[in-house]
Amino acid sequence: MFKHDHTLLHRSFAMALSAAIAVTAAGCSGGAHTSSAPSDVPQATTVTTAIPVPADASTVAETSAAADTSAAASAETDNAAASATAAASETADASAAAAENAAADSTAAETAAAESMEDGLPGRDTADTALKESVLSEALVECTGWGQSAGSSLRAATAAVLLLQWANEADAANADPAILADTVKAEVNRLSDSQKENLKANWSTISFDASLLLDSYDEISPILEDAGCAEAAKSITSNKNSLANWEALEHALDATLK
Repeated sequence: MFKHDHTLLHRSFAMALSAAIAVTAAGCSGGAHTSSAPSDVPQATTVTTAIPVPADASTVAETSAAADTSAAASAETDNAAASATAAASETADASAAAAENAAADSTAAETAAAESMEDGLPGRDTADTALKESVLSEALVECTGWGQSAGSSLRAATAAVLLLQWANEADAANADPAILADTVKAEVNRLSDSQKENLKANWSTISFDASLLLDSYDEISPILEDAGCAEAAKSITSNKNSLANWEALEHALDATLK
């Protein structure tokens, strides 16, 4: 009997559970029902506003880069124009300065040439070396102004002594040969054309007397006495370097006068 009651209990529980599920389903179905009657509430009008679309990042970068390039090009053009203007100004200033210097040098040269000494020596620039400090012009001028006239032997002997003295004062044998040659050439070029021609004509006699004075003083001493330069000639012969100095000067004059 207990078993039969137990079976009935189960059936009752099952029926109650089915009824509960049915009620629940009906409630869900009724809650979900929506009336189809038109609503009296006015519908809200939707306003559509255009939203600006942001520019693409690459487009913005390209535009910015183009603007920067244009600005840089403009700046370079301005700088180039400024540099060209400055260069032109500097060139003009340099040209003006060069013209002024050239005019000043020309004026100085003309003044020096005009200010010849009373004894006929050509004008000289300020000496810049010990070699040029010795006045070779004086000796060279003494070599001119005469020829095969009376008294030429005395003038030749005097010129020889003056050249020998200059050679010793300049220490011609120990001077740089190039500087010695340039000095002799420059001093000869200070002479006038007629003086140069006269120097060339007299040169062989002068160089012979100079060599004779060094080799055989007694043979030329009478002429030296008459010319008034015997004492100077003795000083030359007592200088052991006179021969070497004379040979250096003689070589330079030979090269200039040939």
